[in-house]
Amino acid sequence: MLKAGSLFYAVLIALLIALVSSSLLLYGYFQQRLHQRFLERDRLLLNAASGMNLVLSTSDYQGRHEVRRLDLFGENRDSVKIRHHPWGVYEVAVITAFHKRQQFTKAALVGFTRDTTERLAIYLTDQNRPLSLCGKTFINGDCYLPEAGVKRAYIEGQSFTGNRLIHGQVRKSQRKLPELNQQLLEHNLDLLSFESTGVKAIYADGTDQEVRHSFDDSTLYIMSHENLFLDNQDLKGNLAIICSKEVHISADTRLEDVLVYASGIIVEAGFRGKVQLFARDSILVGSGCKFLFPSALSLFKTGSSIPHPFLRIGEDSRIEGQVLAYQQQLSRDQPRVSLEKKAVIEGDLIVQGLLDLKGSVHGSVICQKFTLKTPSSIYENHLLNVSIDPVKLSRHYVGGAVMPTGRKNIVKWVF
Repeated sequence: MLKAGSLFYAVLIALLIALVSSSLLLYGYFQQRLHQRFLERDRLLLNAASGMNLVLSTSDYQGRHEVRRLDLFGENRDSVKIRHHPWGVYEVAVITAFHKRQQFTKAALVGFTRDTTERLAIYLTDQNRPLSLCGKTFINGDCYLPEAGVKRAYIEGQSFTGNRLIHGQVRKSQRKLPELNQQLLEHNLDLLSFESTGVKAIYADGTDQEVRHSFDDSTLYIMSHENLFLDNQDLKGNLAIICSKEVHISADTRLEDVLVYASGIIVEAGFRGKVQLFARDSILVGSGCKFLFPSALSLFKTGSSIPHPFLRIGEDSRIEGQVLAYQQQLSRDQPRVSLEKKAVIEGDLIVQGLLDLKGSVHGSVICQKFTLKTPSSIYENHLLNVSIDPVKLSRHYVGGAVMPTGRKNIVKWVF
């Protein structure tokens, strides 16, 4: 009985040892596999970063859809797919890295970083009229002005109160504005033609209250041929709204990274979001709105636009990004932009037309002519109680490609 019991205990101990040994072997095997997977994942992350660096290394604006497949190191081990295309005034770059059966994708909005030594405050075309400053106007930066220069003036009972007219260097401007990016302009003009052929589209009547669409997929177009009301909707990502009539955006609508193309756009007072707006007749922004970075407001005057298309930014509103007014063919019927009192633009204000500036710009102002409308009169090339200060713009600011100078950089990561 004792010998049988000893044999039983010996077999039991051997079984336990075998179980423990096999568990340790399996643990070691799975740990090795897990470690290998982490190494492969890290490799994918590094390869995706290398692909993004390739995109950023080129200084050219990508004005068309392009897909490239690359073997990064020529060893048939590290492959990436690079897709990039225009997105409003920016670009979208989508990088997918492959290794065996694994893949990793990252996407970003790409823009252009300005030279940190550049302090351009104003570029005003030379139309044989000086720039006149009145009241508490403050211009802190270099200026390109007409040959007639800059002077003090007295209007609306206010004379210039500063000790210096321009806090920076003054150079002579040309009769025309600097060249704009025609590829970017043509791309957005095509979308403002309101044609939906060849695109993946849903119609506004069937649009859900919440739509989130990844940039890893093809762009989803929301089409409408009637007036479109965006009310309490949550739209985010790779979405473009195209409406051949008017779009009304309510204050409780949430938009992020979305493009909106329409004949006219009305933004209700108190709106807050990250969106790029493009219109050919008018953009009307109510008071107290906040367009978070990166946003853009763009008015495109075409042959189909109404006479004197206009873009108005209401009091106490803030635009973090780029504001543009462009005319396809130069004429006397110029687009008009007005920035009301206490409104602020953090970025660039580019106007191929008439600019009525009553607020502040933390960045650069590039325009053909200033106009100042008061209850008593209309003045040309006058600034009254205005602040233009590019020094206040963040050194991390990355602008759009309307005037692609400097080097490419990440605007923001997108999903």
